[in-house]
Amino acid sequence: QEDQNVWNGQGSGQVGKDLNAGVCTPRFPIYGNPRTAAGEPFVVNQLQCRLKSVDRALADGTYGTVVFSEAQKSNLKKVFVDGVCSY
Repeated sequence: QEDQNVWNGQGSGQVGKDLNAGVCTPRFPIYGNPRTAAGEPFVVNQLQCRLKSVDRALADGTYGTVVFSEAQKSNLKKVFVDGVCSY
């Protein structure tokens, strides 16, 4: 019989459910990816993030303790014209 709960727990993608780890969860842990490193939650029901302006991201601490030069800030605004993810 197939166990439907082998991936319960970490990275299950079941939002709002605190599940006991399935048999595969501890054997094959999920370490993340660039999106989760940037702060996106590990769920599979989100395909596009909400955007905020680069100026807002610089002001609200999105980049942590990184200090950008004026040239770097200008480049961020050129690359991310529509904004950056708000997570």
